[in-house]
Amino acid sequence: MSTNDTTVNQSDLYPGLSTADAQVLIARAVSPDIAAMRGYRSITATDARKAGFSPSQARGGLEIPRHNTQGIIDDLPQLRPHEPRLDEKGRPRKYELPFGARHVLDVTPRSLPHIGDISIPILITESIIKGDALESAVSPDTYCVLSINGVWGWISNGAPISDFRDVRFCEKKNGRIVRRRDVVLLFDSDSVMNPQVATARYQLTQHLERRGARVRFVDVPAKPDGSKQGIDDHLAGGHRLADLLATAYAPKEPTAADFPEDPDDAHGTVIKLRLELADNRRIISGLFQTVLSPHMTPSEKVAYLSTLALAEHKRQDGDDTTELSPAEISDDWRPVPGKGETIAPTNKNGSKPRMSRGKVRPVMRVLVSRGLLPATPRTVTRTHANGTKYNDEVWDVAPVNLAESLAQAATWRPETPTLRKPRTNRGTCPHCNELHPIHRQDTCTGCGSIRSTTIIQPDVEHVAATIADSERIHLRQISGQGVNGATEDNTTTDGLSSDLRYFIGGETSTQLTPVSLTTPAVLSEIAPTPAPMTRNAPLVLSGIARERLPVPNHEAGFRGRGRVLFSCRSDEVQAQILASERAQS
Repeated sequence: MSTNDTTVNQSDLYPGLSTADAQVLIARAVSPDIAAMRGYRSITATDARKAGFSPSQARGGLEIPRHNTQGIIDDLPQLRPHEPRLDEKGRPRKYELPFGARHVLDVTPRSLPHIGDISIPILITESIIKGDALESAVSPDTYCVLSINGVWGWISNGAPISDFRDVRFCEKKNGRIVRRRDVVLLFDSDSVMNPQVATARYQLTQHLERRGARVRFVDVPAKPDGSKQGIDDHLAGGHRLADLLATAYAPKEPTAADFPEDPDDAHGTVIKLRLELADNRRIISGLFQTVLSPHMTPSEKVAYLSTLALAEHKRQDGDDTTELSPAEISDDWRPVPGKGETIAPTNKNGSKPRMSRGKVRPVMRVLVSRGLLPATPRTVTRTHANGTKYNDEVWDVAPVNLAESLAQAATWRPETPTLRKPRTNRGTCPHCNELHPIHRQDTCTGCGSIRSTTIIQPDVEHVAATIADSERIHLRQISGQGVNGATEDNTTTDGLSSDLRYFIGGETSTQLTPVSLTTPAVLSEIAPTPAPMTRNAPLVLSGIARERLPVPNHEAGFRGRGRVLFSCRSDEVQAQILASERAQS
């Protein structure tokens, strides 16, 4: 440290600092112990030249050592000159860095042990002195304070600086984030008015979130006269940091509408134009995603998009009353048809309505209940062309941000998603003509390995009902013919015979609707599939007879199509079969 006539040791508060530099730290709420940990010192222009500053930069001032995330003091410090030079716009340069100095993520010495502890929240501000002011305002081991050199000081050569890799922002298990670290950004008060600062803050947020952090914003209030101030000025004014942190909120992407026009700020105008372009891209993206959303019906999409477009158009035209009628939303101006008339397919001007006017009210109520449209219904009295009055419902639509509203609609999901019906086997096998579970495998076409296996169970009820209905029709048609050719009315299902039961696939455990079988001729016209039949055992039947084999004793084999099963539980049925055969022969 160099000393001369202008240097006064402040051994009681800030040793090694001039009175002016000590007052700078006092005015910014930096405590003496934090200043001692940092290693501030007052230097002359000669000392600045030795520290690496160019002749145009070398001036007397406050030297600020930079502590990186590895606990090493950078070779090139920061300088806060007493008499700052002016930039190309005539504004004073409050801080200087030697040419060639890289950006570092500064860590206050007391916070260095905590950069790997995700249980301790992180506070990030935009200068080292502001970071030391934060460290002075918090208790030890409660926060980890980091600082960047200006709002864009976290980027070098178009990419985030590597120092962020030394800070742990989340906890992972098996490659998945299981716990996120809380990070609070405390930029200067102009972050809500300056599009450049707001954009830098939001892009830093995106980078931190990609690294697993949970980021929150804190807006430092401006001075009472409206001028800009930082967190250090706010704390020096006697305000508590805890009260300010209680106002933290989730990050919000800045839009062009958030900032006023400033013709004198050319760079801010460029940033605002970029934000407008980003807004338009978000609107187009949200529009396409909303149109393609499978969770909204076509009528809901038409009503939603029409309401947004018409309300925005009215606001741009200076119409303060953004009320919309069902006819405007649906573009349905067709008159109510008279008695015996049909509604016209098009409007009087030849245009086709977007949707029916009568569907607007229920659809709008659904959209409002979902929170997608900030609209309020209101009843008005209108007059028909014939002079009769009627009540109509109009909707007062509140202003919305199109990009945010479309993004909300595109990502809307019902609270209880619609469950797809399980895949079932609804038909019999075309090869064995029976109903069995289906074994399905998904195989990789590259290596041939089996990726997954699925067993599809048969839909017994569906097939049983289908077979029962079709066979009931056949049996009823056949049952109208008696043994001697006389017609009998046996088409009712009253008094159904217990000797005939339908089953599926030969499994007697599944009993279906019984069918009337009161005429022996019915059995003579039914040809079963080849299957043995014994007394009190099931017999497989199907369709109308095609071919029948001779049956010795009480055993029979039949050939036919389909599969229907009935059980023979008495000799009377067998006697009826033989009697019908003899009658036909």
